[in-house]
Amino acid sequence: MLLKGILEDCGVTINRYEPVPGGDINHCYCLYAHNAKYFLKVNDAKRYSRMFEKEANGLQALSNGLPTLERMTTLIVPEVIKCGIEKQQQYLLSHKVDARHNPSRLLPPYLQFFNLSPH
Repeated sequence: MLLKGILEDCGVTINRYEPVPGGDINHCYCLYAHNAKYFLKVNDAKRYSRMFEKEANGLQALSNGLPTLERMTTLIVPEVIKCGIEKQQQYLLSHKVDARHNPSRLLPPYLQFFNLSPH
């Protein structure tokens, strides 16, 4: 199973997972571990070559480019755990960011593409 190989590659153990609907390019999943939640995106590595590598670089640039105080008050940039390829499928595994804890700060639609959530 693809998911099992990805989790082994990342060194992550989960209790359960749920598909996250809505994507046309990626298959997305919310992964639940004992004390953590993860967000996994998977797609065809040949068709969308290096897509998640570029996304991971962009998330890292956002994280590094915002001063600490600004990061704490504006955006939570998900921490990328790993991106890689398993059985011709590329993946991006990050910590799951949950905006439900502060529903008064809605995420602008253009940031939803990057899996970013307001703090």
